[in-house]
Amino acid sequence: MRVSASERLAATVLTILLFLACAAWWVRQERVSLATARWEQERERILAELPSSDRPVEPVPVELPPALAVHVAGAVHAPGVYELSEGSRVADALMAAGGATAAGVPHALNLAARLIDGERIWVPTRQELAAGGSGQAVVSRQGDGKVDLNAAGRERLETLPGIGQVKAQAIIAYREQHGKFTSVDELLNVPGIGPATLARLRDLVIVR
Repeated sequence: MRVSASERLAATVLTILLFLACAAWWVRQERVSLATARWEQERERILAELPSSDRPVEPVPVELPPALAVHVAGAVHAPGVYELSEGSRVADALMAAGGATAAGVPHALNLAARLIDGERIWVPTRQELAAGGSGQAVVSRQGDGKVDLNAAGRERLETLPGIGQVKAQAIIAYREQHGKFTSVDELLNVPGIGPATLARLRDLVIVR
């Protein structure tokens, strides 16, 4: 197929136009890059001449409040260890644990008290409150995690090593018959509790 002179001329012109367009684009990109580099240099020079108080302040990473780890146990829907932010209250810990069960008495606690890292919050049941004495305020929020012999119910006592249902009931019966414990050593007067059991319990219980 023969190509006419006019077609060859048109192809040549088109090629030249494409070349010129590419060259113009390349020159433009070079100018933009050069202008950007000059602007960065000028900016650095201006900043260097500014007084230190006028220079832009570098962003400082914001530290989040430290987390508190608390153990929520007793009559709650989801007992366990929860991490809460600094300044959280007992009410926040109970909410994290799903709230109190139908048998729980959360208002026996000071719900507005601030949490302490590492503490254990025990939500008592109505039976545990009754076992602690009618009309007596029971504080189940314990930072040391110890069991109060004068307030704990059967289920709470059974969490102690070597204390099953029978011995827990014996402790409650002794308390009801003789009144409040005056010392941890008084556990030796409870049937079924000897020196070996007392030694295991000494650091885990308290008398209030």
